[in-house]
Amino acid sequence: MKRVICNLLLILFISSVAWSKNFYISASIGNDSYTATQAQNPATPWKTINKLNASMSLINPGDSILFKRGDVFSGKIILTRSGNASAGIVFGAYGTGKPPVIKGTLPVTGWTLYSSNIWVANCPQLDSIVTSFFINGIPQQIGRYPNTDAPNGGYLNIDSHTGRSAIVCSALPSSPDFTGAEAVVRLRLWMFNWMKIKSHQGTSLTFSSGTTYDIENNFGFFIQNHLNTLDKKGEWYYDAKNKKIYLYYPSDPNSLITEAATLNTLFEASGRLFFSIENIEFSGANATIISINKSNNVVLKNNIISNSGNDGIILTTCANVSLLNNKILKPNGNAIVIRSGRNITIKANEIRNAGLLPGMGLYSFNQYSGIFMEGNNLQCYNNIIDSTGYNGIYFLGDSINIKNNFISHFCSILDDGGGIYTWNGDNKKHKQRKIEENIIINGIGALTGTNFS
Repeated sequence: MKRVICNLLLILFISSVAWSKNFYISASIGNDSYTATQAQNPATPWKTINKLNASMSLINPGDSILFKRGDVFSGKIILTRSGNASAGIVFGAYGTGKPPVIKGTLPVTGWTLYSSNIWVANCPQLDSIVTSFFINGIPQQIGRYPNTDAPNGGYLNIDSHTGRSAIVCSALPSSPDFTGAEAVVRLRLWMFNWMKIKSHQGTSLTFSSGTTYDIENNFGFFIQNHLNTLDKKGEWYYDAKNKKIYLYYPSDPNSLITEAATLNTLFEASGRLFFSIENIEFSGANATIISINKSNNVVLKNNIISNSGNDGIILTTCANVSLLNNKILKPNGNAIVIRSGRNITIKANEIRNAGLLPGMGLYSFNQYSGIFMEGNNLQCYNNIIDSTGYNGIYFLGDSINIKNNFISHFCSILDDGGGIYTWNGDNKKHKQRKIEENIIINGIGALTGTNFS
């Protein structure tokens, strides 16, 4: 009987491998009119991610979706299928050359001069929110007042306040009027809030809602996301109501490659099993580039993930996941976020320049870090984390091993953190947590904008 069962299992495994299919996608030579059978030939691939999403019901365990190396694709992959223990679904690359690039940005063109050094472009293609704008592939600082090179690091001082919804600053000019802008308020050493300015009268600002925590006198704030903040090369402002982007630039920007993020995510999966993403570059999203929810047995390997409006990767209530040898570059928020995770391995990843633009990304706590991980049986080995606005690694939970990581240049935007950080404010008892053989150097410290010295 055991032999019969083993033979049946072997037959099922061989059958699944034999029937596995490769689907090819190429932005340069593809055509969405090709049939699913034709798309299994690299000479007749599909062209777009929209075609892939529309054909997702054809994907079965063991199948691979392969993007042509050297090509650039626009769109968001929405995975609605699962693999199984013997035959997973693979998203990968084919051909030679650089990894295929999946982008969440669209070109911004047709700049006209609005006023001295300020240009404007109509952008009907954009959504109601734009968190990232790029010039020649480099993310730009949203317009802010004062600038970061101004005295006190570009922070104005809070002289007094009323509750959580109004502040007074004697250095704030009454003109220009910043009504409708955002005030980025340093509430604590470790936290910003950015508040919609309901009214600007003289040296006073009133917010549309209250801050998360009490406001502290002699902490700092700055103003962003308003046309009147534009006074430095590369600063930008998005007028969502009229779908226009304004850019401060000393020469004609029509000769530049200018792009804005338009998609919130570039890969989404919820409730899926047994799949992997390998050898793909993802770049530019308004929120999180890869968002995976309630999914198990997942591998993310050898990918490049850059320029997210908030976080690079978020895994929520996932189990048996491996993040291996990925590069996560220039997220506005955190590079990797694990929430309610179980059996997660984060190994040999490279994280650089996470959360270095204050006022961009999300405004809640636990932001601007390399890795935020919370759950049980979490392994974090051999990662390089260089230059973060807050913590290198922030962890919560039980059965956690953090070993052989290299962490440098942390806490450059927020303070009261560390290269590796945890806390126990809920007074729970934790167990089996090990931190060993890590190298941690160059803690920066960020007291500017606070009443600490």
